[in-house]
Amino acid sequence: MAKFLKISRFLTPHSIRDTSADPGRPAEPRPLSETGRPRLVRTDEVFRVMAVCDPDPVEERLRTAARGLGQEVTFARSFPDALEATRERHHDIVIVAKIKNGMLARDFVREVQKINEEAVIVIAAPRAAYEELIEVMVEGAYDFLPQDADDRRLRLMLGRAMEYSQLRRRSGELERALDVQTASLRQRLQELAMLNEMSQDMSAVPDLDAVLRRALHRILEAFGSESGSFMILESETDELCVHAAQGPGAEELIGLKRKLGEGVSGKVARQRHPVLVTDVANDSRFKSDALSRAGADRYRSRSFVAVPLIHHGRLLGEMNITEKVSGEPFTQDDLRLLSILGGHVASAVNGALAAEELRRANESLTRTVDSTREDLRATNEKLTRAEGLAGAVVSALPAAVAAFDDALNITFANQAARDRLALEPGASLKGHPAWSDLARVANAAAEVIADGATKTLSTRGQLENCGSDGCLNIVVAPLRLADGTVAGGTILAMPGNCPLLRLDGE
Repeated sequence: MAKFLKISRFLTPHSIRDTSADPGRPAEPRPLSETGRPRLVRTDEVFRVMAVCDPDPVEERLRTAARGLGQEVTFARSFPDALEATRERHHDIVIVAKIKNGMLARDFVREVQKINEEAVIVIAAPRAAYEELIEVMVEGAYDFLPQDADDRRLRLMLGRAMEYSQLRRRSGELERALDVQTASLRQRLQELAMLNEMSQDMSAVPDLDAVLRRALHRILEAFGSESGSFMILESETDELCVHAAQGPGAEELIGLKRKLGEGVSGKVARQRHPVLVTDVANDSRFKSDALSRAGADRYRSRSFVAVPLIHHGRLLGEMNITEKVSGEPFTQDDLRLLSILGGHVASAVNGALAAEELRRANESLTRTVDSTREDLRATNEKLTRAEGLAGAVVSALPAAVAAFDDALNITFANQAARDRLALEPGASLKGHPAWSDLARVANAAAEVIADGATKTLSTRGQLENCGSDGCLNIVVAPLRLADGTVAGGTILAMPGNCPLLRLDGE
């Protein structure tokens, strides 16, 4: 395929030959122009032209033709001399005007192409030798020139060679520009792939330290580095604390702290601006910190990148990357990419910190709820015991204690109320004979419900177990709801000779 492409140069417009004049004779190259007339190309560009020829009239004619096009020609007397000159300095156009052995010319063209594949090679030979030199064209020669060509044809040949060399220059420039763009696009694709992988890694784990360890591993792997760390800002103390580290002595770094403004790390965090240090030993900003406490000699690369982790204007920490395995310093492109990565890590750190704060808040809330539940349980037990004790006390009182609702139904009665007043829970104060003492108690209860005033009365001889003098002093009082409504009342009865209860006037 390569040889086919080289042979195809015969088919380009400048190599079209007219054989109509003499079918048996090879035609000379006929350059074309828009007007159909031969054209001489002049250019302000300088071309390096070398001719391999003997010191004969051809040398002077080539020099004259080149000067007519604004160029100079250097001469070599042999193929070895020409190859040595080509190695020392690439030539744009090489004219081979010394053809005694076609095989040597072919080998020379092949070697020139190895040294400089963009060289435009023209063979000046007798017409009779054209067919013998076809292999020279296959090896990369651009054009043939009749050895007896006049000055005009020489200038046309040089003009065509300059045109072709100019096209090669432009093509090379475009290829190099395309290579640069392709490399840049490839780098961007790699960066996007790494960002995507990092995002997936960091979103898979909510734990802060796990997020940082995964991110650090990815970044060091991508940049060919062996040492680095992530420091998180502790807002309570304004200190940077190492949460993740990788490289020699990484275990010792975990938990180490630096104040804002202290050393390179502290300065970067305080100034909130990324820093690229190409030689830590000679950088005035470099101070021994947690990541370099053994001094600058521990850095083989002597290069250091520090990037603050900032999320929505909030400083969260810092990323430090050192020690390229290759020994090469970090570049501005590295700093740019690390700054982008730092933004993604800061977002993940913010989420992990928020999750951690939420977890701590949940734990605190759980502890509070558990403590409150325990307090409520203890209080309930105390209330239950108190209620039981109160019931026991009330039941054991010698006084008769009873309660009734607004329908005059008994809702509570202690043992004394049952014994002395014949009151039972669920019974009614109504229905007693009008002359009985219980009817008087029922009337007093009805008045209490009606007017909310406390009533007092005494009984004598009509109730059983009333005491030594057969008399009971009775107080009927209202029970009120929170809004003041009377919802019932209480009955308290004591023997008449009991000093704990005296009616007015006694």
